[in-house]
Amino acid sequence: MHAAVAARDLFGRAGQAAAYALFRPTYPTALLQRLAEFIPADIGRSKAVDVACGTGQLTATLARPSAQGGLGFDRVVGIDSSAAQLSKAQAVDNVHYEQGDAYKLPLDSSSAQLVTMAQALHWLDAHKYAEEACRVLVPRGVLAVAGYGVLRVVDNDQAEQLFKSFYYDVLGSRLKPGDAGCYWDCDRTYLDAGLAGVEKQLSPPLDNTSLVRDWFYDRRQLSFEALIGYIRSMSAYQTYRQRHPHPQEDPLETFAQRLQPIMAAQKRQDQQQHDQQHQHQQQQLTVEFPFFLIMGRKP
Repeated sequence: MHAAVAARDLFGRAGQAAAYALFRPTYPTALLQRLAEFIPADIGRSKAVDVACGTGQLTATLARPSAQGGLGFDRVVGIDSSAAQLSKAQAVDNVHYEQGDAYKLPLDSSSAQLVTMAQALHWLDAHKYAEEACRVLVPRGVLAVAGYGVLRVVDNDQAEQLFKSFYYDVLGSRLKPGDAGCYWDCDRTYLDAGLAGVEKQLSPPLDNTSLVRDWFYDRRQLSFEALIGYIRSMSAYQTYRQRHPHPQEDPLETFAQRLQPIMAAQKRQDQQQHDQQHQHQQQQLTVEFPFFLIMGRKP
């Protein structure tokens, strides 16, 4: 992580942790199954570590029994540098949350079978982090990096154009950090490309022959409130508001005003097509998140 980024909590600003907990996407079943299959059966599942765990979207799943869609670890440790994020983390009996540094994990060497990081490696020096994660892993233990790129609205062209205009033109997601008009403190194009080429930074210390990458394109329904909340949880939006604090300068208000009639028109169309069957259902958009999973084993 760049020093300027490390010095401040980009995910602890007012209301952001709550929005993160409520509106960030959970990881799809297919991705979790692929991760579970990659862990050698003979090394056990006594402890997993979720680094940069945030509010615990992935952490709790690692602890959940496999019969309930989890990975069935006996004990899970969630570590994050943001106290605000940890204050909103999901409480689970066999999960312990701790504030800590991804480069100096407060864990014994060779103590975990799995170390995960979800939607966070783009903030870090990947090689430096992988070395520390491998210190914590047992031999043949798994380091897994997951994340997702920019969502796509698949059933409404107007909503898709509106969202992409906000994402690229307002937040500056095609620009580099420091460029005029870019409100990200990380290279968002790198994340949206699934951290392309990061494997070179992960091996060594990981066994190069064990490295694998998979993509999972997961469709789900988002309500108007969920999409607004998702945008509100973005660090770039929070930075934009810090730089432009006047209420009349809030681009999300304009976005919401433009999105409402688009979704209302879609709901009317859906009602006509289904003979009023869904007239009481909440307005929703079908969106697709491109999730990626990169995994390797410690020698």
